Order: sequence, then C-alpha cells, then structure tokens
Amino acid sequence: PKPDCFAKHYILADRLKQLVDNGFVEKLPDYQDKKKYVYLLTDKGEAFIPVLVELIRWGAQFDPQTRKVIPPNMSVRLEIDIQSFIDDTRRSVRQQREAYRKQLAS
Repeated sequence: PKPDCFAKHYILADRLKQLVDNGFVEKLPDYQDKKKYVYLLTDKGEAFIPVLVELIRWGAQFDPQTRKVIPPNMSVRLEIDIQSFIDDTRRSVRQQREAYRKQLAS
C-alpha cells in the first residue's frame, strides 16, 4: 500500500471515532464478520440530516465540484420537495438501523 493510504485510514478512523464520541453514530460489531464494525446513525445523527441536506443544496448552488457528484435525480428532488427528500432519508435510516439490529440480535 502507498504511504498516504495509511494516513487516509487514520483520518477516517479518527473522524468515525469523533462521530461516535459525539453521539452521531454508533459502532456495532458486524454480524457477518466479528472482526469488523458497522456504523449506524443514532437519533442525534438522524436529526442532523436536514443540516446535511442544506449543505448539499448549498454546495450544488455554489460549488462546481459538488454539482458534478450529485446524482441528477437527487438534485431534482432537492429542488422540488426538500421536505419529502428529508423525510424519505430519515425513514430509510430508521429502517436500515432496525433491520441491522434485528440481524445482530438473531
């Protein structure tokens, strides 16, 4: 591996730890491989989704790089009905979290 690869992994690990420590995500064992972990949004992280969506909208408006990476269907939804997009995203997060916890418990 390239030397900068280790730095990137360290940065990612540090940021994930900060998100866990601040209650935005929870770290759970991967039910398929106990050597790995899965990170899920907590209620606090889910409540932050509207802020993230607004940052995405801002980036799409003012930053050409952001504009390039936003899928067209997402861009349209953000313009037409942002609240519906936020609600759908939060619902999806909840469903994934519940499904994962069920898998972990079985």
